[in-house]
Amino acid sequence: MVTQKRQAILKAAEEVFAKQGFNQIKVADIVKESQVHEASIYAYFKNKKNILFDICGDYVRTAVQGLKEHFQGMKEPGPKRRKLIGTFDQFFLEQFFRKSAPLGLVELNAIVDSLVRAIKVREVV
Repeated sequence: MVTQKRQAILKAAEEVFAKQGFNQIKVADIVKESQVHEASIYAYFKNKKNILFDICGDYVRTAVQGLKEHFQGMKEPGPKRRKLIGTFDQFFLEQFFRKSAPLGLVELNAIVDSLVRAIKVREVV
């Protein structure tokens, strides 16, 4: 179960990332926005990259659940892959860029690589 403190950290971090950009902030900025003590943040997360991955993970879990519903009845892998790519593109654009969150290219590539690995491991396609 996700604690209220952890949720407050994730919500605050998402807001700070969206306003200032991942590379421009420090954990202290998340502390200020979340009103959670810095030690509590480090009790849940190793660093700000882990916070970003958890935020992205929440979005991915939502997308994967939606894809599972869309995949019901699809037997061939080709249509599943096309649906996956189209849904991912749409979902990613809506969720991450609706707030104009300026992530750096390195972070964006790391997120995409992690998502691809997660999808392969869970055999969504």
